[in-house]
Amino acid sequence: MRLYSSRLPWYIDIRASNPIGATIGDVFTGLYTSLNTPIQKDDYYNEELDDADRYKLREAWEERCHDASERSCGVRRVDFLRGKIGFEGLVRGKDGMWEVKTRRQ
Repeated sequence: MRLYSSRLPWYIDIRASNPIGATIGDVFTGLYTSLNTPIQKDDYYNEELDDADRYKLREAWEERCHDASERSCGVRRVDFLRGKIGFEGLVRGKDGMWEVKTRRQ
């Protein structure tokens, strides 16, 4: 099962723990694992992101991090959602994929 969001430059691949198909637990575990991943330097400094985009990412990172230990882990993929971390659901999308819908909490 492949998920995407217009705010994320990556796909999120969900691995089914059951031969019949993915469970709700698989979806939430996959989302958490993917979005909790620290980004790489190339994810931050590339042609797709300009200074304004990097500023928004930094704002999201600062909003998410409440202490020094959290800040020391750096920007994570979840920061690309720019504060829209409330899960609304999945919508059938293009090419058999599912779009992740989020909102500001």
